[in-house]
Amino acid sequence: MTVAEALRQLAERAYSIHLIIGTQRRLEELLPTNLRAQLASRVTLRVVDPQASEMIIGMRRAEWLQMPGAGLCVFDGRTLRVQRYFIEPGELLALLRVQER
Repeated sequence: MTVAEALRQLAERAYSIHLIIGTQRRLEELLPTNLRAQLASRVTLRVVDPQASEMIIGMRRAEWLQMPGAGLCVFDGRTLRVQRYFIEPGELLALLRVQER
């Protein structure tokens, strides 16, 4: 059994399990269409091309996101714009240095 097949079985059954799947690669390379259809909620940050946006959330919009940390969430048939906290690399290094002391 492949990982995709095992995930599909979990997603199809009423196990009260919420799957969180993250990737930096295109979903078509990792998850077959029938498994993607089982994922009720989807979140994406900015992507480089409209095809990637369509693959993740079913529409071409995520390629236009500009602000760092901006994203789109598709849930219950609605599309919501979301904002996650974004830390610049230099700011993160400064925070880590403070923690080392």
